[in-house]
Amino acid sequence: MLFISHDLSVVAYLCDRVGVLYHGRLVEIAATRELFNAPGHPYTRTLVAAIPGSGKRHEASIPAGGSTSEGGCAYAGRCPHARDPCRTVMPALRPSASNTLIACHRAGEI
Repeated sequence: MLFISHDLSVVAYLCDRVGVLYHGRLVEIAATRELFNAPGHPYTRTLVAAIPGSGKRHEASIPAGGSTSEGGCAYAGRCPHARDPCRTVMPALRPSASNTLIACHRAGEI
């Protein structure tokens, strides 16, 4: 079953695996527990931090300004970690050390 929601608390309760979209592009796919305990993509981190009671509220702000990049990562204009090639090369979903799939050039560094 595919469940689509903006309410991550409900997603955490109902789902075994989670796919996170940013501007219609998958940025992370992970087992629910892994995603909520150790989000790998900067956008996923922002979403998880915004959950009331997460204890991570200080990380929840998305930098103002910035737009999606032409050809690069859709989140690069708002990502505090964006560098080259983030703005010019679309990152592919790749396996991470935690056995999740993350579309981020800097996933192993941040």
